[in-house]
Amino acid sequence: MEAQYEIAVEVPFRLDLTVSVLRRLSTNIVDVLTVEGDYVRALSQDHEPVVARVTQERPDALTITFEGGAPGPGGHDRALATVQRMLGVERD
Repeated sequence: MEAQYEIAVEVPFRLDLTVSVLRRLSTNIVDVLTVEGDYVRALSQDHEPVVARVTQERPDALTITFEGGAPGPGGHDRALATVQRMLGVERD
């Protein structure tokens, strides 16, 4: 199951710099920043693997795409909340 969400962020917000902070150690293999500037991370939701891909095409918004996870209403609610918390999008 694939689903896409757009969330607002406080300007200025830079996905690449935020992920660089998450990847403080070069040995961090969990937080991945692709050469295209996408943030990719595997999560678990309800014992199901979910891959989150975050892109920033506009300065005031992020696009989050989830692959996998439990289908149904609110299927990615917890994964979405986790990604928002990890990236600190609600902080000014």
